[in-house]
Amino acid sequence: MQWTDWKLRLRALFGRAVVERELDEEVGFHLAMEARKYQAHGMEEREAMLRARREFGGMDRVKEECRDARGTRWVEMLAQDIRYAVRCYWRTPGFAVTVIATIALGLGLNTALFTVFNAYVLRPLAVREPDGLYQFGWGTRSGSTIFTGEDARLVRKLRPGFQDVLAFKPVFAKSGGRTLFGNRVSGNYFSMLGVGMAMGRPFETEIDAVVLSYNAWQNKFGGDATILGKTVPMFGGMYEVAGVAAPGFDGIGQIPADFWVPQQAERAAADGGQTLVGRLARGVAPAQQLTAGLPEAQRVTAVSLRPNATTIPLMPETVALILPVGLAFLLVLLIACANVASMMAGRAMARRREMGIRLSLGAGRGRLIGQLMVEGVVLAVPAALLGFWVSGATLGMMTGAVRSTMPPMLAKMIRFVDLTPDMRVFVFLFGAALLATLVFALLPALQATRPRLAYVGRPSRLRRGLVVTQVTVCALLLICAGVLLRASGQMAERDLGFGVEGVAVVGLNQPVGVPVLEAMRAEPWNEQMAVAWRGPFSGPLRTMSAGVAGTDVSTRAGYNFVSPEYFDLLRIPIVRGRNFSAAEAAGEGAVVVVSEATAKLFWPGEDALGRTVRLAATGLQMDRGNRMPRFREAEVVGVSKDVMSGMVTEGRDATCLYFPTSGAGAGNETLLVRTNGGTGAMEAFLDAKASSSILRVTTLEELFAVQVYPFRVGASVSTLLGVLSLVGLVPEFETRD
Repeated sequence: MQWTDWKLRLRALFGRAVVERELDEEVGFHLAMEARKYQAHGMEEREAMLRARREFGGMDRVKEECRDARGTRWVEMLAQDIRYAVRCYWRTPGFAVTVIATIALGLGLNTALFTVFNAYVLRPLAVREPDGLYQFGWGTRSGSTIFTGEDARLVRKLRPGFQDVLAFKPVFAKSGGRTLFGNRVSGNYFSMLGVGMAMGRPFETEIDAVVLSYNAWQNKFGGDATILGKTVPMFGGMYEVAGVAAPGFDGIGQIPADFWVPQQAERAAADGGQTLVGRLARGVAPAQQLTAGLPEAQRVTAVSLRPNATTIPLMPETVALILPVGLAFLLVLLIACANVASMMAGRAMARRREMGIRLSLGAGRGRLIGQLMVEGVVLAVPAALLGFWVSGATLGMMTGAVRSTMPPMLAKMIRFVDLTPDMRVFVFLFGAALLATLVFALLPALQATRPRLAYVGRPSRLRRGLVVTQVTVCALLLICAGVLLRASGQMAERDLGFGVEGVAVVGLNQPVGVPVLEAMRAEPWNEQMAVAWRGPFSGPLRTMSAGVAGTDVSTRAGYNFVSPEYFDLLRIPIVRGRNFSAAEAAGEGAVVVVSEATAKLFWPGEDALGRTVRLAATGLQMDRGNRMPRFREAEVVGVSKDVMSGMVTEGRDATCLYFPTSGAGAGNETLLVRTNGGTGAMEAFLDAKASSSILRVTTLEELFAVQVYPFRVGASVSTLLGVLSLVGLVPEFETRD
C-alpha cells in the first residue's frame, strides 16, 4: 500500500465531513453530466434528469459503495458500535459496574499470581548474559556428589565445557545484632557475572573483605555513605567493607543475599555444600576427566545442568509445583466469566426483539455478533484497568499478611524480590482480559443472534449450563480448601516423638570454647544443654551406606552425631539398652544407638542390642563435606523411640543411627539448650561471650513452625479462593426493552 493510499484513508477518518461533502459533489456532478448527455439527444431537462437517475441507480447505494472502497468502513462501524455500547451501559449503570467489578476481581487475582511468577521464574537475573549460566553437578555409582571447596577449585581449573566457573555457599552471619544471609564466593564471582558496584569495588584476593547488597546497605546499615573501608564483625573476625553491589543485584540464589565474602582457603577443602555455576561454552565436555584417578564407584557417571538465568529456573518440576496454584486462580476467573456470560446472555435475550428486527431487515449475523463482542470489549477494558489496581492491592495485602504471620526466624532472613510489574505483566493482563471477553461475550452473542432464537424464549439451556459450571467449580475450590485446611491442622498437631517446648537452637560456625560452654551450664536460665552435629528440623537427615555385619546387604540410612544429653533434653525415650557413656562420647567410640524403625529393618523380629552395624568406608566422593564415623563397625548399645527429626512432610525417620560425640568446644555443630524463660538472656550472654561464633539463635518451635508455614499459607490461599468463588455467585441482572 502506497503512502498516498494511507493519506487518503487517514483523511477519510479524521476529515469525514469534508470527504462526505466532496462525495455528494462528485455524485451530483456525475448525475448532471449524465442528464446533459440525454438533453443533447433532445430530451427535456426534467425527463433527462429522471432518465439519468434511473440509469445511475440509487444514490445511497452508490455512496455506500464509495465508502466501502475507502477501506475505513470497519473503523467507522467500530466507532458506531462503541458509541452505541456506551449509551446502552450508561442507561444501565448497575449492570455495567457489576460486570466490570466481577471480571476485574478475577483478572486482578490472576495478574497478582503472574506477577509473583514473573519476578521469580521469568525475570532474568541482573547479571551479564544470564541465559548462559547453568548450575553444574555430577553423580557417581554411589550417588550424587556434595561439592567441597577443593572440588570447586578443580572444576574451575579444568572448566569442562564452560567459559568460566564460580562457586558459592549460602551462610548466615550475625553482625552487630543483625541476622544476615549471604554467600561465601570464589574470587571470580563478580567478574564472571559482570556485576557492577554502586560504591567501591569487588574483592579480589582478600580474605577479610565483604561486599554488601544495595538493599542491605540501605536497610540494615542505614545507607551509611562512609561505610567503605569500615570493618564489620562477622564469622569471628573483622571484615572490611570493600564495596556495595549495584541496585537490583541480590545474588544468584533463591534467597536474596545481604552480603558476599571470599571463601576461606584454609577451610575450603573440607567445606562441603558448594554450589557450582558455570557459563556454558559449547556444551558440557566429558567431566570424567575430573575424577578419572578415583575408584570406579567414585567416578562421574552422569552430569546435570540446571538453568540459572532466573531466581527459580523454568523447569518441569517448577511448572508441576506452580500448576495447581495457577489452576485454582484460573478457576476463580472462570467462575467470574461464567457468571458474567450468564448475565450477558440474559441481557442479550432481553433485546431479542431488536435482534429479530435487525435480522429480518437483512443485517448479517456476523455484524450482530461483532456488535455484541464490541459491547463485551467496552466492559473488558475498564475491567482490565481496575484489575491492575486489584492486582497491586492484592500483592500489598498478601505481602503484609505473610510478613505478619511469618515465623520470626523466617522474618529475620527472608526478603521479598522486587514485584514491580514489567511489560510481561501488562501483556498477560490484557491477554487475559481479551480471553475473558471471548469467554463471557462470544457464547451469549452466538446464542442471541441465532435466527430461531430471535422469536422464542430465553436460552435456558446455555444459562443452566453456565450456572452448573459455576457451582461445580465453586464446589471444587471449596473441597480443595477443606482438604488443605485439614492437612494444615493435622501437620501442626503431629506427634513429633520429642518435646520442642523451651528448647533453643544455637547454630555455630566455629568453636565457642570449653570455658564458654562451662559458663553457659552455670547460668540460671540453662536447664540442660546438648550438642548435635545436625539439630532437629535442619533439613533431611544426611545418609550413609549401612547394613548388618556379616552380610552384603546394605541400605541408605540416616545418621547423626549427638552428645549423651541429646536424648534427655529432647525427651526421646531409650526403649531398650542404654544411652552413651561419657567416655564413649569423649572418645567417639564405636557404638551406636539405633531407632526402632532401624532395628526392625536390620533385625526383623530379633533383638538389636549387642548386634553390629556395618558402615560404609569413609571418604567416599559422595560423602565429602559430611561428617563420617572413623570406624567401620559399631555395636548397638541402645534402641530409641522413632522421632520426626528431619522434615515433617516425611514423617518419622525411616532410619536413624546416632553416633556419640562430646561436643567439646562445639565447633561447626549445633547447641541445644532447654531454657526457663525464653531465649533473651541466652542471646545476651552469647553476644557478650561468643558473638563471632554464632550464626543464628532460634527455637525448635520456630523451626517446626517454619516447616508447617507453607501448609498454612496454602490453606489460607485456598480458603480465600473458595470464599471468593462463593461471592462470585452473584444474582443476575435482568434488562428489559
